[in-house]
Amino acid sequence: MSALYDDRQLYPLGKLHLKALRTHPEDHWCSRSIKLGNREHEAYVMEVCLAYWPHKFLTGAEVDPALQPDATLVIDGKACHVEIDTGTMSREQVQARWKKYEGNKDDKLIVCPDDSRIERAMRWSKALGEHAYFAIIEHVVASPYGRIWTGLDGGKYAIHEGGNEGRHEGGMVAAHA
Repeated sequence: MSALYDDRQLYPLGKLHLKALRTHPEDHWCSRSIKLGNREHEAYVMEVCLAYWPHKFLTGAEVDPALQPDATLVIDGKACHVEIDTGTMSREQVQARWKKYEGNKDDKLIVCPDDSRIERAMRWSKALGEHAYFAIIEHVVASPYGRIWTGLDGGKYAIHEGGNEGRHEGGMVAAHA
């Protein structure tokens, strides 16, 4: 780990208590330098990205600058944009953020801390359309390939580990059978 730190591939976030995932503080790291006030949010981004390791993920300057997602996960050549919703943004702020995705057909994974935030986020996110999926971060970390994602249609979906079989409209999220 020290070699990654020395090569500026890994940055310390410090000891953080991610209440949606852990009962105690732990040391966290990320793949880029960030502002001090964004440490908890970035730790959640890394938890989601690492849940899908060894698949490629992009953060920071690597993501599409027009969309600016928290991360982009790439599985089998398909991009999926990850947004971490910790519950701090208002309806107006969330909807303004989603305007960047107008016309974008990539899957969007919105990760929330709990069911109540998912319910609100889904009500506020109709403009994202059929390629938006919502899950609780605890479920993403515990069972990343399980049917943990809820679409705006109310269906339950799962991320494919690879291959094209059973994909939903060419995306990387598959419908519950």
